[in-house]
Amino acid sequence: MIHFVILNATLILNKFPVDFTARNAEKEWKFWLLQFEDVVPLTVDAGISVWKVLRLQLTAATFEYVKSCKSYNEAVAEVKEVYVKPKNVI
Repeated sequence: MIHFVILNATLILNKFPVDFTARNAEKEWKFWLLQFEDVVPLTVDAGISVWKVLRLQLTAATFEYVKSCKSYNEAVAEVKEVYVKPKNVI
């Protein structure tokens, strides 16, 4: 799944649309976050809140997990908690 496109020489990141119950949800979240963190410095002016940019890129379903967060790092940690499942330790 491609999460960003180049349009008129501008990188545009697609919203994160993955259901946390999907088999590949963890992989999709990690890859989308990597792309987000790569695209933002290239397309967003310094001084703009990365937390606000992140909110613009989440679907309503994913936003539910982060709506009470006060910072980018807090929001990423919350989404990670939902999408990244602990591995079975033997």
